[in-house]
Amino acid sequence: MKGAQDAWFAARVPWEQSESFLFGPVDSNGWDPAMDSWPVNRTDLDAVLGNNDTLSQQYVSNLQETQKGFHTTEYLLFGEGQVKKPEEFNARQFEYLLALTAELKTVSGNLAASWATGVNGQAPYRDTLATAGGSGNTAYPTVEAGAQEMLGGILVILVILDEVANGKIADPYDAKDANLVESQFALNSLSDFTNNMRSVENVYLGHRPETAQKGLSMSDVVKERDAALDTRVKAEIAAAIAALGKVPEPFPVSIKDPASADEIEGAQAAIRKLHDTFQVDVKAIILP
Repeated sequence: MKGAQDAWFAARVPWEQSESFLFGPVDSNGWDPAMDSWPVNRTDLDAVLGNNDTLSQQYVSNLQETQKGFHTTEYLLFGEGQVKKPEEFNARQFEYLLALTAELKTVSGNLAASWATGVNGQAPYRDTLATAGGSGNTAYPTVEAGAQEMLGGILVILVILDEVANGKIADPYDAKDANLVESQFALNSLSDFTNNMRSVENVYLGHRPETAQKGLSMSDVVKERDAALDTRVKAEIAAAIAALGKVPEPFPVSIKDPASADEIEGAQAAIRKLHDTFQVDVKAIILP
């Protein structure tokens, strides 16, 4: 059980760190909601556990989005706040869990393959994007169309920053309702939020911190036109990550604790400041 839980945590990191790349196949094929819809409806989940249907991977694939993916898996693995014990599993829960994870593996595998090798007879998306303007490229008939797709990543950044500050944090904090917290069962919320900030950093720098940069990045474009702004963006990303690190764990508890209010609101303020910098200053350079 510990191994399965650790595997869930490990899989969560690269997914949350890629949230700002939600364009292309993950968007057009609906794979994001199939993997990461929340909050889950526990009444609906319990209804699945209580019926007599065979819980095959195909059955799970046809369920509504809030009955599969990361957070339904989390619900079965961790219980309410990491309290589930191995002896509390029953055969029906195992059946659901195995089908869920098989489907999650298939969807995430299709997402990776859609970029690298192609799926369903389609060319690899990375090739389609890289050959924008080439003969026969109906997805991106011009170089400008391909560039616009990538530059639109800044709009995704704005969505992510707004979602973390004004959705993932604000909704449960304002309502003082732990049921609205993302990753509430595994108590992984603040890690999720921090990795969302990392995803913004990854898009802005054009690479993950542990890998070398290849080609021109958004940061390079901004720096060429306004070096001070580039420095400020990087500092504000770091400040948002640091502010999240000050919020007491676990988040579902801290949202109800008045002593944690300053830290939670400080994290929101730092993320909103970064959002406004992208909205006003970076956007004016990248998408004039």
